[in-house]
Amino acid sequence: MPEKQPAGKQIAQGERILGNLVAILRRCKEAGIRLGYPGEGEERPFRGWLVSDLLTDVLGWPKDKVVVGERFDILLLDADGYPIATVETKRPYREASKKEREDFEERLSGFGTLRTAYFTNGAEWERLDIFCPTGALEVRERFNLCLHAATGEQAEAFFAPLVADRHFAEAPRSARHGVRKENPHILEALAADLDQAVGDLAFFFERLLSGFRERMAGQQTRAVTLELFKLWCEKSLVVSPHRAAEHLSEQFQKGTAGTEIVVSALAELGLTGPLAAAVAENLVGLSPTERCDAERLADALWGAYTAIARNFCAQTAHVLLARALLYRIGEDQGVFPRLLSGEQMEKALTLPKDPLLDAPKPATELLSRVQRSMQDFVPAIYRLGEFDWWMVMPDKRAGLKPDERTWLRGMDGEYERAAERLLRMLNAYFFGRVDVDVWRNVYQHYLPEDERQRLGGFYTPDELVNLVLDLAEFHPSSECLCSLSFIDPACGSGAFVTAALARLLEHLALDMPCHAELHQRGLPEWKRAEAMLNTVAKNLHAVDIHPFASFLTTLNVLFLIMPLYAKAREKNPDFSLDLQVFSSDSLEKHDDEILSPDLFATLNSRVQLTADSFHRYQAMLKKRFDRVFGNPPWGGVLKGPLAPVYDTAKKQRFALEYPAAAQGKYDVYGLFMERALQILKPKGRLGLLTQGSFIDKEWAAGLRRFLASKTRLRFIVDLNPFGQLFFRRMNIPCITVADALPDGDGRGECTAILSAPPDSFKGQDEKERRKQVAATVREVVQKVSVRRKAVAVGFAHASRVSLAHLRKTAHNRWDLAPTPKIEATQKGWLTADRVLEMRQGVTPGGCLDVFLMSEDKAKQLGFEEELVYRAIKSKEVGRWSVSWSGRILLYPYRVVKGIAVPAFALDLRTIRDRDLAEILRQSRLSDALDFTKQIDRREEEIVRRKGVNRLTVPDLLRHRVALSLVRYPIVAAYLIGNYERLEGRIFKQRSIRDFNRRWYECLWPRDPDFVLSKKRIVSPTLMKHVRFSLDKMGFLSDHACLFLRPSRKTAVGYSSIRGQLAAAIGRRVFLDDVLKYCLAFLNSDYAQQRLTTGHRPTPKGFYAVTEEFLREIPIPPPKKRAAPRILDLVAQLIAAKDDEKVTHLERELANIVNAILKA
Repeated sequence: MPEKQPAGKQIAQGERILGNLVAILRRCKEAGIRLGYPGEGEERPFRGWLVSDLLTDVLGWPKDKVVVGERFDILLLDADGYPIATVETKRPYREASKKEREDFEERLSGFGTLRTAYFTNGAEWERLDIFCPTGALEVRERFNLCLHAATGEQAEAFFAPLVADRHFAEAPRSARHGVRKENPHILEALAADLDQAVGDLAFFFERLLSGFRERMAGQQTRAVTLELFKLWCEKSLVVSPHRAAEHLSEQFQKGTAGTEIVVSALAELGLTGPLAAAVAENLVGLSPTERCDAERLADALWGAYTAIARNFCAQTAHVLLARALLYRIGEDQGVFPRLLSGEQMEKALTLPKDPLLDAPKPATELLSRVQRSMQDFVPAIYRLGEFDWWMVMPDKRAGLKPDERTWLRGMDGEYERAAERLLRMLNAYFFGRVDVDVWRNVYQHYLPEDERQRLGGFYTPDELVNLVLDLAEFHPSSECLCSLSFIDPACGSGAFVTAALARLLEHLALDMPCHAELHQRGLPEWKRAEAMLNTVAKNLHAVDIHPFASFLTTLNVLFLIMPLYAKAREKNPDFSLDLQVFSSDSLEKHDDEILSPDLFATLNSRVQLTADSFHRYQAMLKKRFDRVFGNPPWGGVLKGPLAPVYDTAKKQRFALEYPAAAQGKYDVYGLFMERALQILKPKGRLGLLTQGSFIDKEWAAGLRRFLASKTRLRFIVDLNPFGQLFFRRMNIPCITVADALPDGDGRGECTAILSAPPDSFKGQDEKERRKQVAATVREVVQKVSVRRKAVAVGFAHASRVSLAHLRKTAHNRWDLAPTPKIEATQKGWLTADRVLEMRQGVTPGGCLDVFLMSEDKAKQLGFEEELVYRAIKSKEVGRWSVSWSGRILLYPYRVVKGIAVPAFALDLRTIRDRDLAEILRQSRLSDALDFTKQIDRREEEIVRRKGVNRLTVPDLLRHRVALSLVRYPIVAAYLIGNYERLEGRIFKQRSIRDFNRRWYECLWPRDPDFVLSKKRIVSPTLMKHVRFSLDKMGFLSDHACLFLRPSRKTAVGYSSIRGQLAAAIGRRVFLDDVLKYCLAFLNSDYAQQRLTTGHRPTPKGFYAVTEEFLREIPIPPPKKRAAPRILDLVAQLIAAKDDEKVTHLERELANIVNAILKA
């Protein structure tokens, strides 16, 4: 039976604390302290009464464990004599100065074992939860208490860390803190205690992992630990040290050994930051032999894995804590036998010590007993897995050397102390009334959004989860909801699964025909609970590739159903539940061969969870589901040449399994969309939160066709501007809801919602903004209907788009406008893409600041003019004309017969020294700045001594300049000054050389006929309003600008429009005449409409200028009456400087253009 905890006792302690403090202040006042008499020791009576009346009498602290001194006013010691708390006192009611507070916090790092610090003047209290084992203070949480405004519950929570029975077996038993929704301060205190416990355990595991790796517990312990860490890395989508070492060894064998190059290589592996930079320095210093030794490289790499290893240890700590917490909740609710609390715990912890040196210690053994007893009941939580790497089994201990065994015993002692602190902390709380809402409150504090993302990025905000479920009509009041199976194939910490479960439980609690048997009169509560739990087990399914994510999902599900478990096991203590939550790659269709025999030979029982759950997972793969919900991985989560889940074989399998989505440079979320439709039952429904790029990206054409032909799309909700708001990053979230229709019923309409950047968020915090986004989407969905094809509410523009139209446009980009676009193109009219070809500007591929600079700087450096071009940025492209602000772009190419040739490419025919030319021919040296090949003994000696790096390339350059091999020596010297930055450039996880480029080149130099042409149209790549300009100067730009001009591809269209224009104006027509005529239509109202209508803006409200856009812009045949005036108006607009004049000219031009288009 659940233990009952009278509410009165819970509050009594807090009221007693408050009454005691008020009495102490009254005594101080009566003693005259409040009058502020000068002299040393005014606060000492106050301090003394705190010790005797509060700490000793009320909180039960042993007198011999309280130290009163000068450096620390009150220092509280634990049973082993370690300082764990301190109280800094000031004269009652006197406000402390800023310096006094700073001095107080500075002193806290003096004892590494301190966990709590209080600062008070009697009336005002501040509590700091701290962590400083290494001497660096970390303040984890701050709490404040105003004595005269505090409640008993608040005081109880505030002083909870000072209750003596948390630390001493012989201390008087205090009433336990009741964890329930009516006690918000207790919930907050519990969250802080859990956080503190995780911090302590994680720090211990970090030290233990470091010791294991350094062979402090022997070679076999090291090998098993590193193998488990490798397994965890692979499951967590992290490149393991072993895999990283192999990659770096290949890099070193290529001869690329400079520090910045190695830093770039580490960044490619996901290893960044100051520690990675320090590791790079060490790697460069390794001998050639060591660089070929994978194990030596893996050891040298470990420093770069500090943050990753810390996550591994933090996740381990969370697993250990969760096992204890889940059991404690079950104890208080009568589900499990009492082991970890009350008299049973005290009895176990105070048993005489076992004389055997390696015998399990009491707290350690209690936690181990729980793990063993629960492993069959909840295997996903309690069965051994990679998070049990820290356990050294008895048979392995027997083989340790004496010094190794001694070190391990010391670590066992540290773990025992941490385990006992954990048990006593949890024993201080009563969990008998924990329900869904209570756990959610604690969870939000204990594992807040930032922490969940730091531990692995598995978080989806509640506002979006509930919005997806609402749009998918997964409502508690829906008839037959209890018969719908659902799965999240990438569940993360379980946001979608637990939200759907909460709705299912709410549904089952309603008396409805679909589950009338649950509400039959006379049905015992325990039988009803059993039936509800069986429904949960049948309907709920979840998978995630991250082991910690699936662990959290299981944990969160169990917390939600624990009250039902308690009821079911009152009469049926053997009742158990087999939850369908797995750690696996749901994109794979597994077979038995995936389980490696070598893995089990190495790790044996430590991966029993993987083995036991695998066959259950295989059975689940054969099912089909009524609903698929989730937020699958986006973008680069699974990408990269070294990603453990993205090898060549897997890519090939994906191409076969997901032919619609696995096309081109696809985003992995597309595979999950196709997978969702594969596992849905006919007429089943998916509700997915993904990136919105599938709406218009080229790779997603097949996916669009698949969705348009095999589903009935219900909702596409573009939340483009809100990536930062919901996910703290610039992504483009989108909700898709669709029904699986294998036969392809193409009738009906899809509700499409496009979002503009909001303008009504001022004064709102993040939570309020998120709520407003979800509420706006719900409101606009309600307002759009069959009769109202389009409606706008705030930032949201909703329209009903026919599925036939989506099928028709799937090959290109989906036009989500309410109606098909107005066809302005008549038979025989040309479109802009048939007259002008569009090309991007130069793509440097990183290090833009090396290439782009002021003209003054270029002149000061004395660059050779042949490589210097005036340049513009996209913001300097206006409507009609371009403004130049004095920038230049260093373009390291010579243009030879219209082709961009690298500036330092060698032409052996021009070298007068024929012997030197022959040496160059034999060495196959084709570029004067290619230092990977040496041309004589001098260069060989330089490279032999110090390699090719930023220190040696200046010497190599000077040598080649002396040999007259370098055509542009000043620019060459400038580029050499940035050698390692340019050489180390990484683009899409590939080095600059992988694109067949020399180290100093641009990634994409583009076609000189376009980027250097002196007559063309220029536009930004992204814009909110059409901004096309005539450029007669030939400004160079990076890829943020587009250049449009006639080409061979558009020769027929250009000739046609040119001939028509000549006939219309009665004279010879030149290129700039045609460009001006085209400008009139590119900058038209119609072009603006086509730019924005039905298309998604970027999060900042910009629209992309694409080939598809140009295909939608008509260039009508010039007419004799209109064409001359159009050319004249455009010429005036190009030259105009006055805003009022520009407005007048644009109005007149718009009237002419609109009349032509509407004719």
